[in-house]
Amino acid sequence: MPLGNGPPKYFFEGVEIVIGGLPAFRDHLENASEARKKKLEPDLQSLSVLKFLLDDFFEDLKHDREAKKREAKEANTT
Repeated sequence: MPLGNGPPKYFFEGVEIVIGGLPAFRDHLENASEARKKKLEPDLQSLSVLKFLLDDFFEDLKHDREAKKREAKEANTT
């Protein structure tokens, strides 16, 4: 949507775009769409690292909970 005086200004995904005509804006939209698609394509190596870190985190969390339960049980029995 145009804002203010002078050349048309548009905001697209938080970026101000000042253009002289519609073809440039259409090109920008197509380029932004391609960039978004590339950002959304998962990098398998990054995903496997993330999975490893999450698995490790949840395993540690599980052990911590089990340790707290044991400590609470021991405190109740003594």
